[in-house]
Amino acid sequence: MGACYVDNFIEDKETPISESQLQDIFQEDQETDRYENGHMYSGGIGMAEGLRIDHSKKFGSVQEAQDWVDKNADKWGPAIAVRVEGPNDKGWYYGAICAS
Repeated sequence: MGACYVDNFIEDKETPISESQLQDIFQEDQETDRYENGHMYSGGIGMAEGLRIDHSKKFGSVQEAQDWVDKNADKWGPAIAVRVEGPNDKGWYYGAICAS
């Protein structure tokens, strides 16, 4: 079985996105992925085992967040969400290693 790294960045617009909104966006991404790609070994975000928000980390850019999440995510585990609060990027980043 292979695996794919899948991610998304949810940019703050006028106000910061709340954790509740982030959870809703993540669930919608999962549902859409499962509808489009099936429920088994698709390699999409629908294969992630939920979403874990890591409050211990904040990053200055999406790239920094991606590097850290990629190193710390587990295949078959949950997607990991972290806050990005840089000069150019503000929002939530999440990523997961999904079975394919």
